[in-house]
Amino acid sequence: MSVVERAEPAESGVAVGARERLAWAVGISAAWSVTYFGVASGADPGRARDLTTALDQHVPFVAASVWIYLGGIVCPALPLCVVRSRTLFRRTGIAYAAAILLSAVAFAAWPVSSAGLRADLASVSGADALSTMVLRTLYALDPPVNLCPSLHVALGALAALAIMKAVPRLSLPAIVMVVLIAASVCTVKQHFVLDVAGGLLLAAAAAPLIVVEAQAPAATRMKPARSM
Repeated sequence: MSVVERAEPAESGVAVGARERLAWAVGISAAWSVTYFGVASGADPGRARDLTTALDQHVPFVAASVWIYLGGIVCPALPLCVVRSRTLFRRTGIAYAAAILLSAVAFAAWPVSSAGLRADLASVSGADALSTMVLRTLYALDPPVNLCPSLHVALGALAALAIMKAVPRLSLPAIVMVVLIAASVCTVKQHFVLDVAGGLLLAAAAAPLIVVEAQAPAATRMKPARSM
C-alpha cells in the first residue's frame, strides 16, 4: 500500500474577504489618482511629444465609442467580483500597482500630448448629442497628457488576465473586452496607436505577477510514495 500526499492547486486557497477587497480597491484607486493627476499637474506642454502616425490618421472618430471608453474605466474593478482566491487577488493588486508606478515614471520622463489629436467637437457632424456632451466633459476633466503607455489599456488587459486565470470560461469575453477598450481609446481620440502598443507592453511586463503562481511550500509539495 502506498500513501501519496498531494498539494492543492495554488488558486484553491483561502478566499479573499470583503474588507481586504475594499482595502485594495481604495489603495489602488488612491495610487492611481495621486500619480496620474500629480504627474499631469507638473507636465510641461513644451516637452510633450506628438505621436501621430499614419494609422492614427486612418482611425475614424466615433463619438458613441465614448461609452465603451467609460466602460474601460470600470473594467479594472471586475476582479473584485470575479476573483475568489486571496493569492490571485493579491497578485492582481500588486500587478496593478506596478503598472501604475511604471506608467507614472514613463509619463514624467517622456511626456506625450493629445491636444492636437482630440476631435473638434464644435465642428463634428452626425454624432448624437448625449455622446458628444459626455465626450466634451471627458476632454475637460482628463488632461491631454499621461498617454504613453496607455494605462487605460494596461489595467484593462491585467484585469482580463486575472479574470481568465480565475474563471477560464470567461476568457473569450475578457479578450473581447480588451480589444474594445484598445479600439475605443483611439476612436474617441484620447490616445495614439503607439499609446495602445505601449499599454499592452506594460501589461505584458506586469503580467507574470498574475499568471505565474507562487511555488507551493515544501510541506505541501507532493512527497514520494511510502510503502506500507
